[in-house]
Amino acid sequence: MSINVIQLIQSALTDGVVRQLAARFGLPPDATQKVLATTGPALVAGLMQKGATLDGARSLFATILSPEVNGHIAEQLPQLIGSTTGVSQLEGVGRQLLERALDRRVDTLSDEVAAQTGVPAHATHAMTGIVGATLLGLLKQHFLEGQGNVGQLPTLLGHQLPAIAPYLNDRLMTGLGLSGLGAFTGNILSQLKAVSSHIDHPTPAARPVAEALPNVRVPADAVVREERRSHKGLWWLLAAIIVGVTFPLPWIAVVIGNSRGEKKDKRDKNVYKPAMNRQLYSQYQ
Repeated sequence: MSINVIQLIQSALTDGVVRQLAARFGLPPDATQKVLATTGPALVAGLMQKGATLDGARSLFATILSPEVNGHIAEQLPQLIGSTTGVSQLEGVGRQLLERALDRRVDTLSDEVAAQTGVPAHATHAMTGIVGATLLGLLKQHFLEGQGNVGQLPTLLGHQLPAIAPYLNDRLMTGLGLSGLGAFTGNILSQLKAVSSHIDHPTPAARPVAEALPNVRVPADAVVREERRSHKGLWWLLAAIIVGVTFPLPWIAVVIGNSRGEKKDKRDKNVYKPAMNRQLYSQYQ
């Protein structure tokens, strides 16, 4: 689930986008790129600081997934900044979202970026809003596509430290309202780890077995047909029993008849008498 947010920002802010922004603000592309490269890591550091508490992480995650954040901004950015009105709208939305995410205004940070890059403050203020909208949109897209949850946010933020540290300095940290770069890099990972171990990690609810099985339609007369088949089989069984019992009766009658009457000489042979057999059989009918 881990990603490199700085690389995602750089992929969204392509050379074409940089040239568009430079033209809008009347700046050289190199100066515009320098502002973007300074602002992005500083904003990620601000999000890391916000996510270093339980309430902060929950609030930040809610902001990322809010309807105002455009999860498709990476693809739409060239069109969004294609006009002066579009740039102004994107800047305004981005600054509002950043203030909600960081719980502070970003003017101080934008002023510090202007001081360090030599770019006019009005341009750095606008680009801070654009970078902020892009950053939050990329995070939203990532969490939605990966079905991520708030429990994964602190760990994801912690993984960004190696990527942003080379771009940070004490003055940028001050612009974010933090004490300094050393204190930030020395404590932020342990704070994010503590939040990650205590925050809820929702898991998808197990789907009931009954719902997981496909719907099987049983015909209304299936039970009746089955019952009829069962009765039919029972009648065949009874018929077989009757035949099995009655078939040997004539032969039994012969044996019984021969065993009755006068005693015969043992030297005489028993003789099978068909007429008598039929007579006895007719008596049992």
